[in-house]
Amino acid sequence: MLCSGVFQLLSAENIELVANKAKKALNPGGLIYLDVVANMKHIFRESGEEFTYSGLANWSDSQTKDFFTSLFADWSVLDMFSFHREADWPVKEGRYPIDPYHWSADYVCVIAKNPAVS
Repeated sequence: MLCSGVFQLLSAENIELVANKAKKALNPGGLIYLDVVANMKHIFRESGEEFTYSGLANWSDSQTKDFFTSLFADWSVLDMFSFHREADWPVKEGRYPIDPYHWSADYVCVIAKNPAVS
């Protein structure tokens, strides 16, 4: 099961709810990949002002790693890693409901295996 680039759009409560549902849906012996965008920063390009979207988790690296460690305590964690990304938004010229901005974030990723039933 793959769930990538979605959790940054959710509240902390909904991340936990969706991650637990995904975990329960996986067959014994199955693999799951999840990522959470951590340390998200948005800065308007013209003014340099930082802003946030309200209601989203915006966890730190350590909060995300702690969440994954707890979520998969009874599973085999095959890998947990992170990488940094940043880019400008929007990528195409046009009319948008928000001014252009630059974003940066760390993706914290986990690959875990559901234990096989004996």
